[in-house]
Amino acid sequence: MIIKYPDGKDIELIFDEKSHKYKVGEDFVPSVTKIIDNIVPVFLTRWAAKEGAVWFRNHVESMVFPEDIEDMAMGIEMAHINISKAALNIGKKVHNYIEEVIEWSLDSGDKPEMPEEEEAVNSIKAFGEWVKANDVEWISTEERVYSRKYGFAGTVDALALIDDRFCVIDFKTSKQIYKSYKLQVYAYKQAVQEMYGKEVEGCWILRFDKSTGKFQAREIKENYLPAFIKGLDFYNEYRRRR
Repeated sequence: MIIKYPDGKDIELIFDEKSHKYKVGEDFVPSVTKIIDNIVPVFLTRWAAKEGAVWFRNHVESMVFPEDIEDMAMGIEMAHINISKAALNIGKKVHNYIEEVIEWSLDSGDKPEMPEEEEAVNSIKAFGEWVKANDVEWISTEERVYSRKYGFAGTVDALALIDDRFCVIDFKTSKQIYKSYKLQVYAYKQAVQEMYGKEVEGCWILRFDKSTGKFQAREIKENYLPAFIKGLDFYNEYRRRR
């Protein structure tokens, strides 16, 4: 896609769906989520799960059915991955449905069919209630963004006018709003402001509980961009020294 900036300059931003990587011209640029993963490393979770499985193997020799030990250890080691995959599947269906609903409202797509999973339906109903309760005018969904100033790219879930305020919106289907999400929306805010040439007046996280459908809307007012930029600096320096 070609991004046209207010100062008249154009940037070609290429996104590879398979590898989930961004390129500007011939150069790869880090994604917002990749940078945040370096700030809050996923590998620590995997290390903790593996160590738990090791401990289990070393302390269950007195079990009645020793032949089951390895299966149980693998279950412990993989539990966080299996749970995450299940949540990701529900989250992806909700995410896709919301994207299609917004596209439909913008006359750029067909009305989507409701998913069958109860967890997904709960989240979608909560989303519909929020839209009805707020003066929301959608601008775009799943828009690729790029910060020329800092050299990072990403995909913002939605841009909208909420009560006549230009806002960045990120959808989450998690059990709570984590601090890393706040870094994410402020990174998107920076890129969107550069692209649109005007101030983003609000950063919103809309959370739909993946199991109950409980809805939580939070406007993030504290500026998390400086923390994100420090993470970007660390990422760039780490890559340079590899």
